[in-house]
Amino acid sequence: MGDALKHGVRHLSIVPPSAAPEKMPQRTLASRLAGRVLREIRTMFGLSSFLRNEDRRVLEQIIFPHFLNDRKYRDVLFVGCDWYTAGYNAWFEEKNYWTIESDPKLRKFGAKQHIVDSLQNLPHHFPRETLDLIVCNGVFGWGLDAATDVEKAVAACYGVLREGGILLVGIDGVEERRPYALETSEALRAFAPYTFPPLDTADYLTDTPYRHRFLFFRKPHAEGNPRPAPAPTADAAANKATPTNAGKARRWLQNQDWSLGSGSQLLSRIMLLAIAELKHLVGIESFLMNEDRHILEEVIFPYFLHDDVYMTVLFVGCSWCTRGYNKLFELRKNYWTIDRALWKRRYGARRHIAAPLQHLTRYFRPGDIDLIVCNGVYGWGLNERAEIEAAFTACYECLREGGVLIIGWDDVAHLNPCPLSTWQCLQDFRPFVFPPLHTAEMHDPELGRRPSHRHARCRSDVAPWPARHVLCSQGGRTRHDDRGSNSGAE
Repeated sequence: MGDALKHGVRHLSIVPPSAAPEKMPQRTLASRLAGRVLREIRTMFGLSSFLRNEDRRVLEQIIFPHFLNDRKYRDVLFVGCDWYTAGYNAWFEEKNYWTIESDPKLRKFGAKQHIVDSLQNLPHHFPRETLDLIVCNGVFGWGLDAATDVEKAVAACYGVLREGGILLVGIDGVEERRPYALETSEALRAFAPYTFPPLDTADYLTDTPYRHRFLFFRKPHAEGNPRPAPAPTADAAANKATPTNAGKARRWLQNQDWSLGSGSQLLSRIMLLAIAELKHLVGIESFLMNEDRHILEEVIFPYFLHDDVYMTVLFVGCSWCTRGYNKLFELRKNYWTIDRALWKRRYGARRHIAAPLQHLTRYFRPGDIDLIVCNGVYGWGLNERAEIEAAFTACYECLREGGVLIIGWDDVAHLNPCPLSTWQCLQDFRPFVFPPLHTAEMHDPELGRRPSHRHARCRSDVAPWPARHVLCSQGGRTRHDDRGSNSGAE
């Protein structure tokens, strides 16, 4: 244990087998509800929550820093997602970090690169010898129980790990969480034990009542085929340490909208979010009650929901007030959401992309999408001309011929930094007269209570773009230089 103490490990007492209970300790219902409410409030402010168990402390403060600081481990897979693992995404952001979880409802806690599938199907998603590290903590005995499934999962991990790659397994020692003795696994015999330097052991038992153990395995090198060491670099930033509280606070500040004005407005927003989250806990979604939302939800959405021409739909920007759209569209459409803020993944659809709109072409091929709804994004984060041009150029590329782009924005000076009539990216679209409203541009005055809001419908095509038509529709694509000279702004 001397080496472990040198690395800052404390209180590494071992629980004897006779002291281990047969069942996991249970929390009261009131304790679980209080914990969930506190987590929801923290999430509103973009703060991650973590379990405070001793085994999690060892994982997060001892095991993770070792692999984060070692550049040999570039390609990492974390198995199993939940609210207490969402914070790991930011920690591993400088790695090629993946998550996998079989429950689609938990994808909101996964990484940008997330797989919805079982661990047994890992070879369907990665070529052989692709990964350097697989972390499989709290999976065996927590859903992955049958002997045949365990064998397939371990064999799948072996296949996708590179020679010298590490498999980290965390298991509980109580009887109810040991339906299958992992030590008897035939597939595990292909691995070699790996003595983890900070703990100086390949089998570490934590000081927990449920006797949680960390087992370290290495995929052996083939004889005469040692893995080459990575090339040295002067970039010290690549050696990422455990995130500090200052770093977490800085990321939280960057994610916030500080254009709220007085403290009373901020308090009002907090109360509104708290009520929305409490309603969500009992299965009730919340919506904004503005007139522009009324038009969007009761006029625009029904038209596209009932038209089978528009099957692949992308909604841009997620919040508590858009979460209810997921159920509405997922029943009938191939529905996607996109938002650049990682913490807003929880509001997104099952098919969610955590990236800026400018990167849309990384996730869709040309012509993949039938409808893009971009409401309340321009002027509310998408403000710089270069970003605007890149974002809506990407929308054009991903829309099919005849696909529709809907833009909703607030037509006031401070929320309209680059008037739509000056956008070059809209020159390839043409106005789309939306049948229920008989117009390509809808102006919603809100009786002076909020900035006036406009909806524009666009279709991707060439054709003159009237400066006052903010919403356009798409027809067939043509080359830019084939347009008439009247394609500019008025």
